[in-house]
Amino acid sequence: MKAITAESRAAGWLAAAQHLTTCDDWKDYNIVLEITNPMRRDADDRRVEERVDAFLRDAGHYPLETVAETIFPAGEYRRHGPKGVYETYPNEIYPVIKPLPELRWGTYAHRLVRRRGPNGEFNPLKYCIEKIQREFSGKSTKTACYELSLSDVNLDLALYEPASDRKHLIGGPCLSHVSLKIMRNERIALTALYRSHYYVQKALGNLLGLARLQAFVCEQAKLPPGPLVCVSTYATLERESKSWNKKSIAGLITDLSQPRRAKRGSNLKKGATR
Repeated sequence: MKAITAESRAAGWLAAAQHLTTCDDWKDYNIVLEITNPMRRDADDRRVEERVDAFLRDAGHYPLETVAETIFPAGEYRRHGPKGVYETYPNEIYPVIKPLPELRWGTYAHRLVRRRGPNGEFNPLKYCIEKIQREFSGKSTKTACYELSLSDVNLDLALYEPASDRKHLIGGPCLSHVSLKIMRNERIALTALYRSHYYVQKALGNLLGLARLQAFVCEQAKLPPGPLVCVSTYATLERESKSWNKKSIAGLITDLSQPRRAKRGSNLKKGATR
């Protein structure tokens, strides 16, 4: 097990990637990554994200933005607000991407807003947000959730679908579960559980998507964000693929691990946000 705490997504991802290079076969179990400021993106963070994004594009893989959109449809949210998340994405965007074999498992955003229960179809994400809103508006009925203390209020979004996913011994959705917790300081913490995690191809984009999902919940519930925690029960830094090799990945991590050099004549202080 490896526990890592970092202020930003990029810093946390880089620390975990550095750790994986010290492990046998560049693989490890139960990496717990805590991001204390999930939406931070300063100059150093931007440098890491842009470098990884360029690496993935050059290798013919999906860029960070595409990976992030599989978790939360930020583009539709920017264009249409909550309606874009709850209606436009599942009704207009998902039917287009569903038949694509390479996106067979990139359906997390759809699973968050469209599930089928005993009483028909429902929207898990909207239900969770409404539950938080009731809890903090004083309108909640006396349910088990209402009776819990703030530190114990828990809202879980299961992404694993037993009816279909249990049939696959390999492959299938890597993101299994998303848990939302109201902390004692009334901040919303998000914890994501991955059954397996590919740190070159997916992890940094995943963290971006999770941070956007958390930010959306916070905006709708009118509560500030807490930490973002990502638990990877199995994590690998893919050192061999058709698009790269161990040497190129080692070079990428070494390059990103070097401190950023300030441009001559720049008056930006180290760590300043642009």
